[in-house]
Order: sequence, then structure tokens, then C-alpha cells
Amino acid sequence: MKSLFEEIRVTLAECVYNCACQVPLSHTDVIAIINFLKKNGQYSSQSKNVLDLTHIYLVMAILYCFDYNFSPAVKLETDSLDTIKSLTQNNGLKNLYTELNKSDFEEWTIPGIKSIIQFSFHIFLTVINSVSNETSNISI
Repeated sequence: MKSLFEEIRVTLAECVYNCACQVPLSHTDVIAIINFLKKNGQYSSQSKNVLDLTHIYLVMAILYCFDYNFSPAVKLETDSLDTIKSLTQNNGLKNLYTELNKSDFEEWTIPGIKSIIQFSFHIFLTVINSVSNETSNISI
């Protein structure tokens, strides 16, 4: 029964990751995933130093939201702009920034996950800033 429960958790996390790859997640979705990872982080049952597969999928979903390989020479695609806009609407960036910069490391069961997400988010902010300087469609 326990293996069935674990398989369901992994499948659901994989679905979240696949959705993040296909449809832009809103900032509230990303914050919900962050809060889940904060309270429910766990290592694999095989090794103390390996993340559970469920959490790997959820971290990858968040990293996918923040992964943009924009450069001035590359024309921005509509999908990319839609993803940026979905995270910047309704103070999305401000809410994400506030959530990630709380001084609550002791609340995280695996603080390294928070560090990875913070790192990718700050790179994302840098990219958004450079893109917004080049296009007038985005305001942050």
C-alpha cells in the first residue's frame, strides 16, 4: 500500500511538472508549490542525501517557470512573453520575492531547496529586467 501511495505522489508531481512545461504557471501556483516543498520536503527512502522523486519533479517545475534563455539577438516568442506576463500580473513578482526572502530557513525541512529556488528566481529577475529594457510590452 505504501508503494502505491508513493507512486501516486510521484505521478501527480510529474503531472505538475508536465503542466508547467506546457502552460505558464501563475505566481499563486508557484507559491503553492513552494509552500508544499517548505513543509513536506523529504529525502529518498534509499539514501539520506538524495531528494525524493516527487520533490525533484516539483523543484524542476519551479525551475522551468524561471528558465529563460533570452538574449538580445533572439526574438522573443509569444509563449515566452505569456509566461513572463503570467508571473508578473497582480504583483506576482513582488509576492514571489516576498515568499522566497522570508527569514524562515528553520521552517524548511530541506533548506537547500529554498536556496536553489532563490538562485533561479534572482537570475529570472535579472533576465526579466534586461528583457523589459528591450521591449515595451512588459512592465515590472
